[in-house]
Amino acid sequence: MRFDKYHALGNAYLLLGTPTPPSAALVTQLCDVHVGIGADGVLHLDQSDDDGAALLRVFNPDGSEAQTSGNGVRIAARWLWDHGCAPGGLARLRTSVRSYACEVAPDGASVSVPMGRADFQSSALPMTGPEREVIDEPLELDGDTLRVSAVSMGNPHVVLFTEAPADEVIARWGAALECHPWFPERTNVQAVNVAHPGELRVAVWERGAGITPSSGSSAAAVAALARRRGRCDADVVVVMPGGAFDVQVSDAFDVVVGAPVARVAGGTLSDAWVRAALAQPALDR
Repeated sequence: MRFDKYHALGNAYLLLGTPTPPSAALVTQLCDVHVGIGADGVLHLDQSDDDGAALLRVFNPDGSEAQTSGNGVRIAARWLWDHGCAPGGLARLRTSVRSYACEVAPDGASVSVPMGRADFQSSALPMTGPEREVIDEPLELDGDTLRVSAVSMGNPHVVLFTEAPADEVIARWGAALECHPWFPERTNVQAVNVAHPGELRVAVWERGAGITPSSGSSAAAVAALARRRGRCDADVVVVMPGGAFDVQVSDAFDVVVGAPVARVAGGTLSDAWVRAALAQPALDR
């Protein structure tokens, strides 16, 4: 079984050359740094659909499947470019929720992707309770009152704008918010420090993965919410531990995200290892 490993600002994915999507057991074994290769998720590309877009599925390191991933989409676009499938630097992809037309830089070093329009309606995440926009809404958790905002970029995001260090906030609240009863399908969580209108500093808790050095859909989500709240410019740099995204948010809240992508390695998995991995239950991550 062939694999390629890429990272996007420290967010690493394995792309598998298999005719069928991987099982949850195989995903968790592959992502584990001790028994597998180590990654933040697994990508699977299928043949193009009728519109010529490659079909992309994204798997979290716990074996669950994500609706989409900004970094996963950008990595898949770079893989298509590496294999001569992105004419003129345009790589077209489709996930279960959205279609993407990615622009790969002439040297392949960076990829820009229109992430689609931010949806601020609670049903889009989904969330419990009445239909509403969740903007700076109080949420009681472990005896504290958090102020949360929410948005869907095809996948769910809950954002805490805070004056406290973002990494400390996400370490304290990320796991509990991911699985809070308000979010029946769980959620991604971001803590944001607004450095100034042109720069947001962000820490990320990714659904099914935990603390993550970077996330493309999170960059889109926090920029969209920050602009919706009047906290940032239309063009904003979103800085995460893994590096910086350039993000543009239109007046209609269509979001474009761009940042570097790098190929790390490629190779062949041992047949014996694959058989053993498939025989294992999904690891408890």
